[in-house]
Amino acid sequence: MLLLFNCLDNERENESPASEDTSSPPFEKRMKNAIMGLYGLDSTGHFIADPQLVDKATDEIIVIGEPAIPFLLEAMKKEDGGACGTVASVLGKMGEPGVTALLQAAANKRKPLTETVRELSKLNDKRTIPVFLDILNDTSLSFDARAEAGVGLSRMDDSTAVLVLLRMLENKESRFYDVARHNVVIAIGKIGDGRAVGKLIDIVHQDEDGFVRQTAAEALGLIGSRTAVLALEGALEDDDKYVRAAAAWALKQITGKDYPYRDPPEYFPPNSRE
Repeated sequence: MLLLFNCLDNERENESPASEDTSSPPFEKRMKNAIMGLYGLDSTGHFIADPQLVDKATDEIIVIGEPAIPFLLEAMKKEDGGACGTVASVLGKMGEPGVTALLQAAANKRKPLTETVRELSKLNDKRTIPVFLDILNDTSLSFDARAEAGVGLSRMDDSTAVLVLLRMLENKESRFYDVARHNVVIAIGKIGDGRAVGKLIDIVHQDEDGFVRQTAAEALGLIGSRTAVLALEGALEDDDKYVRAAAAWALKQITGKDYPYRDPPEYFPPNSRE
């Protein structure tokens, strides 16, 4: 981590915001100390188990505002996991400049992508829809990043997202990983738009992947359309026991009735997996 701050020392050597008080520490040092504070480190690099240190550093960076963004993005490049998530969270709190920076980083698929997408998904910003779809469809990216894009799409409760997601499923030239197709399907179900019912029924009947058929059955249960009852009753005889379990759960959501099926597995419905 200390290598990160050596890099930050060399960043933007000639830049100092016009608003900086000349009696304050040099801007680069101020940013270095603030970012170290985000990681729970004091100015000497020692860890301090004090949440107030992180809160104070967050407030300091938000006060600095837009000039802090390049330093935050540089910090994200040098760290992984939770540390990057902390920095991304601060960017998300910085208003439009921070959100724009996150959007650009996600659109450029700049690492660490998972943490960037996770923070953007909390914002429910419609500008993320095409970015998330692009990430979801890029099989060269990590499982985690694409899964986070699917989560973000499931929070986009509007018709634009549904129509794009349906077109994505209908694109025969697209080759998704099964997990990506799963995320697209469950995103549609969580949005709850009835226009998706026909496509989801087709998936329950025809898709080769049991995981995706299961997800489609669950999505139909989330939408709650009685149009799906016949298809779900047929899915009670599916070769995959988890598809059968999902179909029984979906039918219960739609009709209020319990449906027996053979060889029930240990099954956790989607509303228990949040």
